[in-house]
Amino acid sequence: MIYNLLIGGAAGQGMETIASVLAKLLKRKGFDVFTLQDYMSRVRGGHNFFKICFGNEGINSHSDKIDGIIALNSNTISLHIDDLNESGFIIVDEEIDYDDNRVIKLPLKTIAKKIGNPKVFGNVALGVIIKLFNLDLNYVEELTNEKFKPEIAKENLVAFEEGYKLGDVMFSIKAKSKDNKILVNGNEAIALGALAAGCKFYSAYPTMTPSTSIMNYLSSKIKQAEIVVEQAEDEIAAINMAIGASYAGARSMTGTSGGISHNFVMVDSDEHDEYEHITDSASIRVQMNDKRLRKMEFLKKELIEPEFIGQDNFDTLLVGWGSLYSPIKEAVKLLNEDGKTKYSALIFGDVWPLPENLIKEKSNIAKDIINIEQNATGQLASLIRENTGIEFKNNILKYDGRPISAGDGDSGNN
Repeated sequence: MIYNLLIGGAAGQGMETIASVLAKLLKRKGFDVFTLQDYMSRVRGGHNFFKICFGNEGINSHSDKIDGIIALNSNTISLHIDDLNESGFIIVDEEIDYDDNRVIKLPLKTIAKKIGNPKVFGNVALGVIIKLFNLDLNYVEELTNEKFKPEIAKENLVAFEEGYKLGDVMFSIKAKSKDNKILVNGNEAIALGALAAGCKFYSAYPTMTPSTSIMNYLSSKIKQAEIVVEQAEDEIAAINMAIGASYAGARSMTGTSGGISHNFVMVDSDEHDEYEHITDSASIRVQMNDKRLRKMEFLKKELIEPEFIGQDNFDTLLVGWGSLYSPIKEAVKLLNEDGKTKYSALIFGDVWPLPENLIKEKSNIAKDIINIEQNATGQLASLIRENTGIEFKNNILKYDGRPISAGDGDSGNN
């Protein structure tokens, strides 16, 4: 059983704290947890939301359908109510007026004011959530003590307890036995990967960009990992620092928001011999080109074929790469529950040079092949067609800036 919750409101209403506490609480209780954050680049206002999926079975992707909404403002209801299941619920403060029989109005802000801290009204709502799913308050005190200073922790604990008293049981779910999985977000995973790879220097410009938390995490590990983390005055300075550190022998890294620039970097285009001396010799030019091409042949020997998901007796083959692994895996599971058509998938990790053996083998079996990508042009499909001649007649291409889900079969497809 898997449930999908959404916490929404304006920037500055404490959603990140609320979502973080709830996700950690559910994980410690033994549930699998998957979260998704969507936010506008604003300090205050706008519309931000978190999706939290939890359950007692493996979760590979977020879902577009929602079982419950914690709405910190009325705008959240208007924007997401169409995705709410008929049996779902919407928790709001009693001040919010919205006509729908799934709305549960509660004195969240009144209780928070009585506690002495209006900011804890979100945790009052979390107490309600815990009761709705017939869960206990174990680990709540432990988490609030970890997250907040002593006085604030006490107020948040009381908020949980008061919210718990307000709620009624609507669902019942039992956690599975605990495992050794850790709960990390994407940027924490990137930072952990960098440390595992031996990164010793990181520079970045800390703006309101998606990459800032990488620097924050690495900064918290300076002593344990013996890494230098440098805050630069802009992105150009950050990349120059990383390049300089690498020239000095340090494994270096930088991060930015990934914006597109119309500026070009001019580099030396002359041929060099094996001693890095510039040369105009035609024969050396050929030798050096051949040398580079031989490196490609060595790379091909180290290629990892795409991961195959599903059973060998399939009708339709889904093909994707990189971060689409989890949603495509979930899609295969859901589609095969239907039983009419059998689905399997190939997910590429290495894409250049392109591993060709498995895609050639499986495409000969498939009655239909569907390419799934998060870009507008089908870049992997083009690469496969160029190298193997395999043509994709069906593509699912999502490029609206949001992560694809297992139910996104009709999003921007052609």
